[in-house]
Amino acid sequence: MSTSIIDPLNKEQKEAVSAPLSNILVIAGAGTGKTRVLVSRIAWLLQVEMLLPREVLAVTFTNKAAREMRERIELIMGHSVDGLWANTFHSFSLRILRNYAKQAGLLPDFTVLDTDNQKKLIKRILKEELNVDIKKYEPGMIADLISDFKENGLRFAAVASLAENINQKADPVLLKAYESYEKTCQRENLVDFSELILRVVELLQNNVGVRELLQHRFKQILVDEFQDTNALQFKLLKLLVGPDTDIMAVGDDDQSIYGWRGADSGNMQKFCDEFAPVTKIKLIENYRSRQNILDLANVLIAHNSERLVLKELHGNRGRGGPVEIRSFANAHAEAEGIRRIIRILKNNGVQYKEIAVLYRNNRQSSLIETELGNYGIPYVVLGGMRFYDREEILNALAYAKVIINQNDDTSLLRIINVPSRKIGPAVIRELSAVAKERGISLYAALKEVYKYVEIDKKTDNKALVKLAKKISEFYSLIENLKKQKDNDLQDFMKNLIEQTGLREYYQLKDEKEQNKFKDNMREENLLELVNNAHIFNKSYERMFADVNEEEAQISPLTAFISNITLIGSGEMDEKGSTDEIDEGAVRLMTIHSAKGLEFNVVIVAGMEKNILPSVRSEKNKDEERRLAYVAITRAKEKLVLTYAMKRYNFAQELETTGASPFIEEIISGFDDELKALPYKYVNNQNML
Repeated sequence: MSTSIIDPLNKEQKEAVSAPLSNILVIAGAGTGKTRVLVSRIAWLLQVEMLLPREVLAVTFTNKAAREMRERIELIMGHSVDGLWANTFHSFSLRILRNYAKQAGLLPDFTVLDTDNQKKLIKRILKEELNVDIKKYEPGMIADLISDFKENGLRFAAVASLAENINQKADPVLLKAYESYEKTCQRENLVDFSELILRVVELLQNNVGVRELLQHRFKQILVDEFQDTNALQFKLLKLLVGPDTDIMAVGDDDQSIYGWRGADSGNMQKFCDEFAPVTKIKLIENYRSRQNILDLANVLIAHNSERLVLKELHGNRGRGGPVEIRSFANAHAEAEGIRRIIRILKNNGVQYKEIAVLYRNNRQSSLIETELGNYGIPYVVLGGMRFYDREEILNALAYAKVIINQNDDTSLLRIINVPSRKIGPAVIRELSAVAKERGISLYAALKEVYKYVEIDKKTDNKALVKLAKKISEFYSLIENLKKQKDNDLQDFMKNLIEQTGLREYYQLKDEKEQNKFKDNMREENLLELVNNAHIFNKSYERMFADVNEEEAQISPLTAFISNITLIGSGEMDEKGSTDEIDEGAVRLMTIHSAKGLEFNVVIVAGMEKNILPSVRSEKNKDEERRLAYVAITRAKEKLVLTYAMKRYNFAQELETTGASPFIEEIISGFDDELKALPYKYVNNQNML
């Protein structure tokens, strides 16, 4: 069995997979088979080193990658690997918190706060508690700051103390907002994305029993995309490592492109320092791209000075055709040129699904979308608005969250008057007064008022009677749905959108806005949510087959809602499905969304000044160069780089742009006297 695991691998891959149990850093260049190494290493650990599946933890950066990793391991092994933990950092942390909620200072029915509701909560705090202008203190900006603090392990008290110790006056509104946000989340039993990991870090730091139990359990930890880890994730890994635990970290500092969200490519060097001794293994044989494409990538990335190791990718698929560098007179001409390139490729037998158009910013897609749409070329935009970020879906999920967790005032406030029940601001203020006076949640206040008036008939207070009448329908609705929450998941979600009135509400909205939403009917989205619940329910038993007796068994509804909250935008199509997207469509996406993907044909649009590198990232040109490197190395067979000489900027002013300095670096890296340059320049500036 051991030879069947490593026989298909090259020399360096075999070295990584069959290495003795120890701390290992695999520096895996683009397209060099790092996922194959990871799954083969896990199979080796189970089959050769005789570890139990429950003793292995694999950490990835997307739920989809974790699922595919498990499937590939089972294919190699020939049987299921129940007990193996293959998770993202966030889903791993969620699982730990479900198991040890009490020790972590939570109630077991806590809910995960999504980004939209996080902003709504901060907006409520700013307006109702701090009485400040949300135009000056934008909730999204404060949410980002709070996430930054948490990812650096800083609670409110630590931030306030830090500001005081360095004798720097902190913005009192920001400090008060963070303090109130922390208290509100604790009161409402809510956990945001950053809190998931921070809470687990604090649990392991403060609870020796839990820490030693997990350290004893996980003998081998494997981490994918290590260059994308942040400081808090690194700290979590250190806490999970016991005296008998080893880590294999796999990453590529040349593909570190998420510094703007806290990722630290320096963690690869830090791993070598803090987990010493570490065996370094370099993978440079590329199985994805033609050599001409790799030559451009190698020349470009060589301009970055701070690299962990120097490496040049070498392919085994031949040189391929030259990379095309095309210039256009303006952005409209560029979009037209891209459409023509795609049409020619299609006429030559390339399928639309094999073509991807990548760009630095989402706003670049509009002209390309218009051009493709006008000429009937099917396309799908990935990484844009998530299905689960749509208003109608967020409202349906908010109902479900209230049914799971009655302390969740944030979700309750979102849907208490959707559809309209004449529960306006005045009613909410009255309820809030009751809740504040008694130190209870808004839902508990609803219950108190309802019982006091409708059941016990204890008051002649006309105002209280009037309040009870206004909230009685909503309270009865939630109580009725609570009785159904253990029903079949699909039936429950169907009943939820029907009984709450959401389906009828959005059906009427669709009719009023038919032209605007003809391709995105809100009622259809709600029905798609029900369908997604059905698909999830089918996989629920398999998903939780590896839950041990000592672990918390959560309901399908709780699992469904938690899973939705943690799914990333790059993991689903516009219908919220994580299955393969439309097979007959060109893919449009940002370069960041394309990370980890590959396509036969890649067109990188807008390779020009002030876009790539971004005018806003001038101080971090190395990361922008890595972004261009990632874009180039997505291509397998054909690569086209395009740029415009003129383009409207953010202020909608036409400005002269021209080729990106990265294109200039690429061209200057090759001798013009070479008989076979890896690129060819095409001037399309005369196109109208």
